[in-house]
Amino acid sequence: MLARFSGSIGLIDSFNHDPILADRHLQYRYHKALYDFTHDRIPEGLYETLRCLSLANQMKKYEDTFHCISLFEKYREHASVEQLRAYRLVVVGEEV
Repeated sequence: MLARFSGSIGLIDSFNHDPILADRHLQYRYHKALYDFTHDRIPEGLYETLRCLSLANQMKKYEDTFHCISLFEKYREHASVEQLRAYRLVVVGEEV
């Protein structure tokens, strides 16, 4: 399915100005992260989780923010230094 729509996936970032499409974008990123983790693509899953976390935070969707934080924490030990820095920047609002 991802291969079929891969050309359109890049356009998703342009949806963020519309609340309904932005929510769909958020849900897509979360489910893509779950898919990546399930298929043992941990770095990609962490990347998608960070994208989802950033969107949820911007949209003030606190329940989704909590889900993203929980998901990131589950795989935190696999995160790169860059991913940990990005995570801290979104969650705490400061760089390490």
